[in-house]
Amino acid sequence: MRLTRIQVDGFGALRDASFELEGTLTVVYGRNEAGKSTLMNFVRYVLFGFPSRASGAPRYEPAGAGLHGGALGVVDGAGNFGVWNVMKAPAGGAAAKARCASWRLTAPPAASRCWPACSAG
Repeated sequence: MRLTRIQVDGFGALRDASFELEGTLTVVYGRNEAGKSTLMNFVRYVLFGFPSRASGAPRYEPAGAGLHGGALGVVDGAGNFGVWNVMKAPAGGAAAKARCASWRLTAPPAASRCWPACSAG
């Protein structure tokens, strides 16, 4: 599986950020406090789960409230495209829930311009 796109709707200081990943290697660099580690943790949390409040781990709730989460676009070894899309309720809102609990193969990236596309099931 290879990441092709990172869409951050709200995660720590990152808001409405989109990154297209091309090639076999992506290097993220920047000044101190530019958001490199925050972006890495976003990918980690989407793939492996957001920590609970009781865990004590940083949750990176969005600064100024708003949607907490985003999506990852992925391609498997056969060229099938999928989306892993996670959205949590705004801080202080309803219980946090995943908008799409899992990704499923939909179409090759060239045919999928309505991104992120996620369907339950």
